[in-house]
Amino acid sequence: MLATQKSGFLLSIVIFISSLVFGQESKFKGIVYNEKGMAIPWVNIGIKNKNLGTTSTEDGVFELKISSDFREETIVFSSVGYEDLNLPVNELTDLTNKIVLKSKITQLNEVVISNKKSRKVTLGTRGYTPLMWVSVSLKDNDSYVENGKLIHVKKPAKLLNANVSVGKLKDGKDSVSYRLNFYKVKNGYPGERLFEKSIIQTFSNAVSRVTINLEKYNMYVDEDFVVSFELLRRKANLKTERVSFRANITAGDGFFRDVSNGSWRPMKGGSGAIYVQVMQ
Repeated sequence: MLATQKSGFLLSIVIFISSLVFGQESKFKGIVYNEKGMAIPWVNIGIKNKNLGTTSTEDGVFELKISSDFREETIVFSSVGYEDLNLPVNELTDLTNKIVLKSKITQLNEVVISNKKSRKVTLGTRGYTPLMWVSVSLKDNDSYVENGKLIHVKKPAKLLNANVSVGKLKDGKDSVSYRLNFYKVKNGYPGERLFEKSIIQTFSNAVSRVTINLEKYNMYVDEDFVVSFELLRRKANLKTERVSFRANITAGDGFFRDVSNGSWRPMKGGSGAIYVQVMQ
């Protein structure tokens, strides 16, 4: 009987010590620079498929807590216009890490649009279902939201604008900033970036529809793509505590993720009210 009690006591100690060792978190800090030594703002940082990530600040500064369970994983640094950097977690130090991203050289495919009978067309989901929302609470500065929509393209087109219906706040005093992203489609999900353009705009919380004009960017498409609105936590709008997107329960092809560089999840039973207008 005594031997059994001792064994149970020893087992409890082992389990307790293991939980301390493997449950520990390490906090890593750093700054992301380009090759010229300039800080890169809003870099997406995270361990893919583990739903662990963050975004650098306007000054390129980042802070990420990583459990000891992920010490053998690889952390990905990605930003518009730069090559992805894959860095083993165990290469990060307790000091301020200096991360350098290399510029990406891209070559755009030529898209030919006929001038004959060109017209403005709306693609995506414009309408929404009353009282249907995708609402996200912004608990801290690391809060992340990206709402995407698969757009079907039947013939070559020039992008004119991108739109999303949102929930406006009563006082409308604060603001919210979004980065517009475009992704290729891979196996029905958002894949790699389609355009290496940093398109960021800030809007008052009093608006009910966010519209980003794209005509000056001369962006052309000839295949299906995903367009997304990614929340950026800027110093100017850290007071905003919640963002809400209108939803349409009769639509489909909606995607959502709440972790930087995290896994995309299809929206069940509907889609965000996201659409683009094109000339084709």
